[in-house]
Formats: sequence, C-alpha cells, structure tokens
Amino acid sequence: MAYYHTKIRRAHFLDELRGFVVLLMIIFHGAYDLVYLFGVRFELFFSPLFQNYLQPFIACNFILIAGIVSRYSRNNIKRGALVFGCGMLMTIGTYIFMPALIIRFGVLHLLGACMMLYGIITHLKHGRPDKLSVFAGVLIFGALFIMLRGVPSGYLGLIGTAFVVRLPHFLYQPWLAPFGFPNIGFNSSDYFPLIPWFMLFSVGNFLGVLFHQNAMPEFFYRHHVRFLGKIGQHSLLIYLLHQPLLYGLLFVVFKLMSVLNAN
Repeated sequence: MAYYHTKIRRAHFLDELRGFVVLLMIIFHGAYDLVYLFGVRFELFFSPLFQNYLQPFIACNFILIAGIVSRYSRNNIKRGALVFGCGMLMTIGTYIFMPALIIRFGVLHLLGACMMLYGIITHLKHGRPDKLSVFAGVLIFGALFIMLRGVPSGYLGLIGTAFVVRLPHFLYQPWLAPFGFPNIGFNSSDYFPLIPWFMLFSVGNFLGVLFHQNAMPEFFYRHHVRFLGKIGQHSLLIYLLHQPLLYGLLFVVFKLMSVLNAN
C-alpha cells in the first residue's frame, strides 16, 4: 500500500484540536502553579476531573497528534531534534530556577525522541511502505500501550486483573528512566518515558496514514475555529513561553493583593 498522495491536504481539525488542548494545558498548569508555587488551597486541582480526566486527555492528545503529523514531515529527525532541544531547555530552566520541580524527561523530550526514532526507522526502510495495515498497526500498538502502561510503576499488564506481572527491581536504574524504568530516587515534575508513550505515538503514526492519504472524512480537512487553529500551529512556542508568563502574571497578581491587603 502506498502512503503518499499527489496533493496532500492539511487536516485543519488537528490544528484546532491541538489549539484546544493547548488552552486546557494552560488552565491545568495555571492551577498547578497556584498550588505548588503560590501555596493556594485549590481543591479542584486534586479532583478526578483534573487528575483522572483533564491531565490524561491533554497528554494523550498531544502525543497522538504528534504521531499523526509525523506522516506529514519531510525530516522527522531534524524536527525531533528541535523539539528534544526545547525539552532540554525546559530541563535547564527548571534546574536553575525551580530545582524542586525539575523536568528531567517531560513531554517535549518524549515527543522529540519519538520523532527522531520514527525518522530513523523511516530512513532505514528507505521510505518503503509499512508492512502492517493501518488497522493492524493501531490495534497492535494500542494493545501494547495498555499492557505497558504500568512499566514505570513496576508492573506489566492490567492492574486489578489476573494479568499483572511484577517486574524485577534491577531493571530500574537512573540511566533507564527515559525508557520507562526510573529508580526509586528519580524525580521529574513532568515525566513521559518512551515506554509506554512511544506506543501511543505509534498509534497516531498509523492513523496518520489515513490523514496523509486524504482518506479521512471531509470534516477533518475543513476549518472550524480558526483561532484554535492558529494556536495549534504555534503550540511549541506557546508551550515554551506559557509557564514563565503564567508565573510572572500570578506573581504580579499576588504582589498587588499583598500590597492592597497591607493597606
């Protein structure tokens, strides 16, 4: 099966979805800053709405979309190196300014690594089509994602069922943390290791075949909310800038409140 089309159409819905997720991310990180940086008792942040639904929704959509659009990129290695480099800037920045909340291997590190891995795999295949069909790829990597979801926590399989295997402690070493095997002392305020998240990226990558072939319904290629689309197209820049801007804004607000309360 050939995965190329003479005229590739931009899937504007993906830009808009990513823009929407960026806005949700800003809300989530704003709540995070209130709780952990400014000591505000914001109980909603610890609720299932934020922790069990909002956070996974944001992360999963970012990773799935990155996998999909990797089918559009002409140089995933270069693109991945840029994103990974931005992740390292986050590491350096948090190490200098917020060492207690250092990001050692966050979502940008993950996305950059996934893009580079896919770029290397594509290069080794010399651009040949995938041997797996879209359906088989989504099914296999989706199942792997579910089964490997608990690896960073020390188990393999489905928690709460009989299909759970505890993994040996010797696998969990400091240098293996990016791969999904963090040691007990490892800490990262944003942590997305290759296992299991590369599997979810791969699900998006196979779905990207349909987008790249213009095989998705017309809905995905039309504009719906252009404002969200613009945000989605600049998501990396916004990701890099939103936390310093959020912190600066909240710092000014709390300073003003303290001055007003003193008077």
